Amino acid sequence: MSWSDDSIDERLEEADIREIFYNGISPTIEFFLSTPSKIDTYSESSIPSEADLAREACGIGNRSGGVILFGVGKSGEVKGITDTEEGIDEIAEIFEDQIEPDLSYDLYAVEIDNKFILVSRIKKYTETDAELPFAVQGQFFYRKSKHSYPMSPSTLKAILESSTQ
Repeated sequence: MSWSDDSIDERLEEADIREIFYNGISPTIEFFLSTPSKIDTYSESSIPSEADLAREACGIGNRSGGVILFGVGKSGEVKGITDTEEGIDEIAEIFEDQIEPDLSYDLYAVEIDNKFILVSRIKKYTETDAELPFAVQGQFFYRKSKHSYPMSPSTLKAILESSTQ
């Protein structure tokens, strides 16, 4: 199943999420152990800074859309999020304050193996959403392999051309 082609309004079922764990991080999938505010709680490097989270969400949206899971280690192991409501608020604030134009996403908690994780489904950028792709602090990002990188002028041109067709 392609997580980028589905409607973000349809919530993922447990079987879909387990398939994501199995397939691992990809151009359309990212795992974070926690949310940025919990960075002092863990020593693992899979906890994003606010800027890292904004860049990855931006890059996924500019590529083809996808899914970010919180409370999941880089190998797909479920660690869980202790305060899902606080986590949802924090992630939404980062997406809304740091990404322009407005990112289209859904964000919700799901129970897996008696632990809660957060699921963020990010919609692909289209010209109907805005004239320009998603940016963080004026910089466009694009997801390649397992990370988001500053977008090259040729990639920006290709995205703009494909969104008008």
